[in-house]
Amino acid sequence: MLSTQLSALLSRPALSLPKVAIFLCTYNGQYYLADQLNSIKNQTHKNWEVWASDDGSQDDTFEILHAYKSDWSQARLSILSGPRQGFAANFLALTCNSNIGADYYAYADQDDIWETDKLQRAIDSLSTIPSHIPALYCSRTRLVDANNREIGLSPHFKKPPGFANALMQNMGGR
Repeated sequence: MLSTQLSALLSRPALSLPKVAIFLCTYNGQYYLADQLNSIKNQTHKNWEVWASDDGSQDDTFEILHAYKSDWSQARLSILSGPRQGFAANFLALTCNSNIGADYYAYADQDDIWETDKLQRAIDSLSTIPSHIPALYCSRTRLVDANNREIGLSPHFKKPPGFANALMQNMGGR
């Protein structure tokens, strides 16, 4: 049944695919930002938009964002000014922004590089959960050095997610 639903989703035009709003918070990220934006651009799931909130960068981050906005269609990248109170307040400001609407929401750090099927894997997993049940998709992190060479993976938690385990392990920051 799931493969039938997936086939139906993949055969629809891109605009009828679930829409993903990607929340990207930036601060002095000029050395990493292009790699992250390129990895978002190369996603196999194509119905996404980036909401970038810059928290007062003093480097070329703002210029890089505007260059991508010029290169992509206008609806692909929106650039906002962050609250200038740190990354948590910046992500919270995006999360609480009532002007942003989507079927799914993804959080992106400026120094991440996403695997090309990251969004599709998340949508596939979340689509199996009834819509009235809150759900969160998390995946392991591929750790890299300054030259993007893999140095390992984030921990693989063996205990099931739940409140008691959340006190001992952060499943969301994998």
